[in-house]
Amino acid sequence: MLGQVMMHAPTAYKAFMPLINVIFAELQLDPYDRELVVLYAVHLEGGEYQWVQHVHIATTMMGVPQAQVDAIARGDVANPVFSDRHRALLAFTRQVVKEVRVSDEVFDEMAKHYGMRELMETMFTVGVYMLIARISEVARIPPASTSMGVAAVASALARTPKT
Repeated sequence: MLGQVMMHAPTAYKAFMPLINVIFAELQLDPYDRELVVLYAVHLEGGEYQWVQHVHIATTMMGVPQAQVDAIARGDVANPVFSDRHRALLAFTRQVVKEVRVSDEVFDEMAKHYGMRELMETMFTVGVYMLIARISEVARIPPASTSMGVAAVASALARTPKT
């Protein structure tokens, strides 16, 4: 359903889809970490459609424990269920979403655990999912079958050349 809505802007949709495929299948950022970023960004933005899709993707495809999903849903990202690395990632994600500008302290903590490429890929991921959350919420897209999201991820992964 999201794709059908986005196709009302065919030139933008055509340009956007390769970026989505890169985010799903070609980042240096670990897919597990990407899903934590997506879940937290969507939680902060209120994108119900993407939340339902990505809870399923995170738990069934990436092995994210339900305890971490539950902590993100509560906004409890300092919880000890997360490693120091993941707490830094989630603090960075929160500031990118809520503050736009990241404090030196949060940036420095993120940089202890991630390289510049992963840091930039995190920002791309946050930005893409902020956009998708807005589109799905403005269009009032109801949460759909989780099999659709899993199929999209599997398709993107299948198209990715193995290095």
